[in-house]
Amino acid sequence: MGFGSSYDYLVYDMVVDAIPHPDAVETWLSGPLHELGIETLGVARHSFESPVKGQHAYTITAVLSASHMAVHTAPEHSWIQVAFALCDGVERREALTSAVGSFFRPKAMKLARFRCGVEDMS
Repeated sequence: MGFGSSYDYLVYDMVVDAIPHPDAVETWLSGPLHELGIETLGVARHSFESPVKGQHAYTITAVLSASHMAVHTAPEHSWIQVAFALCDGVERREALTSAVGSFFRPKAMKLARFRCGVEDMS
């Protein structure tokens, strides 16, 4: 007897002019993502001392109705990474990419996508 389980990992690496405040990111999690049918079930956040005055350094993780996600920042490199693990993310990839781009407004953005999980175990 077999069962199937797989996840789409969508990892957005971005160079930005400014790192958004973590409160704004948490608001974004419950706004535009909700419109895509992705509910935020819980959030954890840790702020770090920023090496760049006036910039925010933090990691946010969230448990989502579709799995989980994380936001990592490195203000010394003007860099943000947003990573989603979605159990049914394929059909939402374009809308999710648009939502990420609209919120973070990157100067440059690279998307890495990979699929993993157990397709069939007997």
